[in-house]
Amino acid sequence: MIVALFSLVISFFTLWFAHLRRPNIRALLEPKIEVYRNFEAEGGLGVLAIVTYANKSLQTGIVVQSSLSLGRENSLVQPIEMAWNEFNKLDPQQKKYVYDEHVHALTVPRNSTVTKQIWFHCFDPNFRLDQAKYVLTLSYRGEKKGDMRQVRRKFAVSQELYDDLEHDRKNRSSQTRQIQLEE
Repeated sequence: MIVALFSLVISFFTLWFAHLRRPNIRALLEPKIEVYRNFEAEGGLGVLAIVTYANKSLQTGIVVQSSLSLGRENSLVQPIEMAWNEFNKLDPQQKKYVYDEHVHALTVPRNSTVTKQIWFHCFDPNFRLDQAKYVLTLSYRGEKKGDMRQVRRKFAVSQELYDDLEHDRKNRSSQTRQIQLEE
């Protein structure tokens, strides 16, 4: 009797972990992002983030939506929201990021990772990065409604970076600038 009950419990846990447990997707942000002014889209700010989605489950998972919010640290002002817009890839001949495909839901197979270079766009031409500390929040959602998860990273805009960004804005240049994220 005890052996049969023990065997039944082991079978249930095996069934749960092998077939019934839902996907467990986590996102990781690379330690650097790139920012630029997109003057073709009315001067809005763009952010290139390399994001790795990891699925630690035996079920295939789906990332339906991702977005970035960007705001000053300890500020009462609502952070700006940026929707994912397109996937990019690095072109080794041109040594720059080029369009890969329009954004779509991502399938993350069981016990694996998917890494994408994603452009996030803000279409507010008045938003500027000043010399301050910022909080960058990556929000992503799986296939289940209400399953929004977040990853937060901080960064600081130095005087040198601020000067470069202002120069780009005044000269309507779409030069990309790298920003190191804090752990």
